[in-house]
Amino acid sequence: MREMGPFRSSVLDSSTNKDDILNIVLLGEGSAGKTTMTVRVKEGRFIEQYDPTLYDVHKFKMSVDGQDEHVEIQDTAGQEVFYDSVIDEFIRKANGIVFMYQITSQHSLQELEEKYIQKVRLIKKDMFHAVIVGNKKDLESYREVSFEEGKQVADKYNIPFYEISLKKEDQIALQIFQDLVRKMKPKKAVIPLKQTQSQNWCNKTCQIF
Repeated sequence: MREMGPFRSSVLDSSTNKDDILNIVLLGEGSAGKTTMTVRVKEGRFIEQYDPTLYDVHKFKMSVDGQDEHVEIQDTAGQEVFYDSVIDEFIRKANGIVFMYQITSQHSLQELEEKYIQKVRLIKKDMFHAVIVGNKKDLESYREVSFEEGKQVADKYNIPFYEISLKKEDQIALQIFQDLVRKMKPKKAVIPLKQTQSQNWCNKTCQIF
């Protein structure tokens, strides 16, 4: 596990009850920004470069509506050859999913839908809480995926959708995770997404400039 100093969160101590931990898994191609998203949420900073790994586990406390929530993030960054052997287990134990793609790559969104969303639906049987995040909005001149295309995929599966720039923004990543945590509680009472009402702070669909 990477050692990261607290910003809006604090590291869990060894006495934390495992049943109290909300597990979130980040899924998407290697360059979608999953590790950057995790560091934004945990430390409130942007990283330009990092060493890709097979996966990373980040455990910390996050403040949501004035209460500390114990969160474990599975960051599936790096070599995708590793995915097929372990990703099913990550998905099975996840209480929430963050699907990520980059707006500068049409393939990124296509792979997200055809590989990751379908895998989660197969394992979870549509019984899961999730968000879709289109990253790298600051690279507008290199955009290959329109806002409407990303939203269309999200609407198809009734998943809340966000477009953000992890490089420029300071708060949105944290707010996305807080929204997801709200939906995940209580984690033993998850209902199909098709029957839920979106309670996002941005009313299901966001375009963050």
